[in-house]
Amino acid sequence: PYSVRFLTFYTDILGVIREATEITTRNTRVGDSSHRVLIVGDASKTTVNVTLWGKAADSTQEWRVGDIVAMKGLKIGDFGGISM
Repeated sequence: PYSVRFLTFYTDILGVIREATEITTRNTRVGDSSHRVLIVGDASKTTVNVTLWGKAADSTQEWRVGDIVAMKGLKIGDFGGISM
């Protein structure tokens, strides 16, 4: 059997931004990087955390609560729970 820990999965999402954190700086293995989390939900009240790093977090894009977003090719990760 295959171990899910070593497989990489990607997904697309469509939902509404329920919450958007401010940009913070995190210390990573490759140096400091910008970091922001969007909590995106749908009509079923299911939410998922979408973590933006680097240029995506620094983007001039205004992430506002209530905006509808479609995101393609998000990598599913596991850091204290499933995240994207």
